[in-house]
Amino acid sequence: MNWLKTEDYEHSDKINATLVNHYIKYKDVLFKLQHKTIPYIFEDVYGICDFETHRYTLQCKVSDVKYINLVKAICNQDMNIKPKSYHDIFFINTTNDTIFHIYDDRGCDVIASGKESIRYLYKNYIMIGF
Repeated sequence: MNWLKTEDYEHSDKINATLVNHYIKYKDVLFKLQHKTIPYIFEDVYGICDFETHRYTLQCKVSDVKYINLVKAICNQDMNIKPKSYHDIFFINTTNDTIFHIYDDRGCDVIASGKESIRYLYKNYIMIGF
């Protein structure tokens, strides 16, 4: 079972259209889309009090998501290339207890509940800090 989590801080009405039109293969999967509004998560960093964080989560299978297009959009956010996405998007694998977050074209965060669940990444790819 996997989750796709995205957060947007200003454009809550645009996330549904973006997911439907570009990155989710089947519209019936979107009935599982959950939305929660929480206080702005960067309020303490930027001192902005009048924003909200719109957190969307979608329980889905890898086969439900056009993840190659989604990864391209995340990586293109700082360039003048389409598609692009300005949302913070997290791929959560509940089977392996891992979270994958591409922050832009420079890199990603891989978070795991333990070293063993991501050891294959260190063996197959060059990574720093293990």
